[in-house]
Amino acid sequence: MVDGFDSAGPWGELMASPDGLLVTVVLYTYSGVFARMPSSDPVKLQLTVPVLYRLMQGVAVVDDGTTDSSASHHSQFGNLDLALSPQGDAITFSAVLSPQQSRRLIDGDW
Repeated sequence: MVDGFDSAGPWGELMASPDGLLVTVVLYTYSGVFARMPSSDPVKLQLTVPVLYRLMQGVAVVDDGTTDSSASHHSQFGNLDLALSPQGDAITFSAVLSPQQSRRLIDGDW
């Protein structure tokens, strides 16, 4: 994961280097995926969250510095929530899928 940040150029310098990744999956009537990515650099985490949030929303920054949100309704991350942990030392991700959404993932109909 860290190698990916190293090859990201200037953006990689702004991103927080993860100290690990904890993932939990819960399967019952609904499916839930919860992830926590801790880092020892809380300042970079504070910079990383808004960048990831905008990427998840499908908002692209065009060359003149303005944003293009025309693709925002096509985001593949509609069910994914992203937040900075209350302690400020980790990024948390969570997604809860309905039975129909889970079935689409299993059947490969996406």
